This record gives sequence, C-alpha cells and structure tokens, in this order.
Amino acid sequence: MEERVSHEWSPLVNAADEWLVSFSLPFMRLHGVRVFALGRALELYLKAAHARMAGSLESGAGFGPDLPAIWFGCRDLDPSFLSAYDLRREVLSHDLLTPSDVAQLGKDDLVHFLQNQELYLLLRYHAEHVASGVLRTDPGASFPTGGFIPGPAWSALFGALRGVLGHPTAGEADVLAENLAQSKLPAFSVTFLRGIVGRPGRAET
Repeated sequence: MEERVSHEWSPLVNAADEWLVSFSLPFMRLHGVRVFALGRALELYLKAAHARMAGSLESGAGFGPDLPAIWFGCRDLDPSFLSAYDLRREVLSHDLLTPSDVAQLGKDDLVHFLQNQELYLLLRYHAEHVASGVLRTDPGASFPTGGFIPGPAWSALFGALRGVLGHPTAGEADVLAENLAQSKLPAFSVTFLRGIVGRPGRAET
C-alpha cells in the first residue's frame, strides 16, 4: 500500500520541484510570478505529505489551494508534522494584510507572526491568489511588493518536507538534483536549490 501511494504522490513532488526551479530564477520585477510559483510548490508538497500520511492520494483532493487546511490536515494526521514551525490557527484566522486586524493578535501570536511573516502570508493568501490571478492591491491592505526571495528559510522548509516524504527514495527521480546536474542555472538558483537537496531543514519530523 505504501509503495503504491508513494508512486502516486511522486508526480506531485516532481511538479512542485519544477515550480521551485522556476521560483529560484531571477524574475526581476515579476513579484507575482515568484510568489505564485512558491505557493504552488508548497501546495503540492503539502498534498504529497498528506497523501503519504493518509495512505491515499485522494485525501488531499478536497483541499484545493487552501494551504492552512492542508497544513493542519497533516498536523491532525501526525502532530509532529513540521513541529518546529508551530504555526498558529489563530494568526491565520486574521486578515494579515490589514494593520487594524493584525493589531488584535495577542502578544505571543503577534511575535510569532512577525518571526514567520512570509510563511504566514503565503499560507493565508495563496488560495486568494489562485482564485483571482493577482495579489491583493487594496489601499492599506496590499500584499507586500518585496521579499519572498529564494533563501535559507525557504530551503529549510522544503528540505524538511522532503524529509517527511523520504524523497527521493533509491531509484526515484529527483527533479531538483537533475536540474542542478544538467541545467545552466544562475549561481543564485544553484545555492538555493542545493540548500533544499543537501539538508533536511529546521523542522522536526
């Protein structure tokens, strides 16, 4: 059963890794493209993790692009899932682009949000980005126009997700490793992708 499910979720990880290669490239001012690629990669990795833990590829189908639902669905199946991140449902229940709403967070939740701001924003607004096709630009409540740069924090997260999945297994394709070996990627991309392939990340699994 586990072997069959592994074979089924592998295409999700392969597609996610293609999005990660895309995310790693210097997009210049194409901020929305970069954030979308990152969100898609995380969505597919989380769905693969959920499928592995639930023993069924169909288990994540009903989540759509709702990243908090998939994340906490994984935590419900395994309370130790990415436990080092300890994301908080209360934070994600707020409109994190509206300062007056963020101000309603308790002190501990506010500190945790500020320490993990990009991850919280990606989780909270990925589904909205997928649905509308654009990042929110409401006056006073716009999605940040900077940040979300390929770096160690994102490498650690995706490295941890690969650890949860045990990816790649012996003889299994590894899109990231193949691109590193065969593609003429910019040095910036190589550093980021090697950070994913070469370490398990900070999360406890």
